[in-house]
Amino acid sequence: MPLVNPKVPAAIESAFKKGLEEMVHMDRAPAGLAGWMVQRVCVLTHRDAARGKDLSASRPGPWRFVTGDHRGPAAALTIPPPARGQRPKMTSMETGSGIRQSFREVDAIERMPAVRRRNYELRRLKLPGIIGAFWLVALDDPDLDLIVPYASVVRGLTGMKPYSVETFLARVRPIAEKRLAEAKFFSVKRPVSPEKIPRHRGRVMMA
Repeated sequence: MPLVNPKVPAAIESAFKKGLEEMVHMDRAPAGLAGWMVQRVCVLTHRDAARGKDLSASRPGPWRFVTGDHRGPAAALTIPPPARGQRPKMTSMETGSGIRQSFREVDAIERMPAVRRRNYELRRLKLPGIIGAFWLVALDDPDLDLIVPYASVVRGLTGMKPYSVETFLARVRPIAEKRLAEAKFFSVKRPVSPEKIPRHRGRVMMA
């Protein structure tokens, strides 16, 4: 079945259209881009992944609008959630072959047998510095969500292959634990012995 676009707040959609119009007017985006798909980007922190939390712990981030197609000009515009009392606006735009690849990846997902059996809402999931993936939210049963990695350094998670949420979380957890431990190690200030303090012109250079 075709992937379902999420319900986008009217102000967010308006910011996308206004931002694209401005980019076209300034010759920074090609004119005549037709149609668009939108994905909400969600972020799972290293801490939450290391603690074994599920995807309900992920934090909603920006909206990513992709317009054009995989054969011709294409652009992706990012609209982050606005600060309280502010109107949303476009903050970045990408063009080029990487954006056309996004269309090909979504087409490949729609052809997957597991995806064709039910309706899914397409989101993006990021575990910073570890993995980027498509998050397919099953609209009829949240226990049947799927994760399809597109950028990964995780052994055991192959790009553009669907995984259950449980399998995905189990395989990223050890790396998240390692990254968390590394961050903690380097954040601790350690005393430096006098022998290791650099000398300059016969004097000890103190920090």
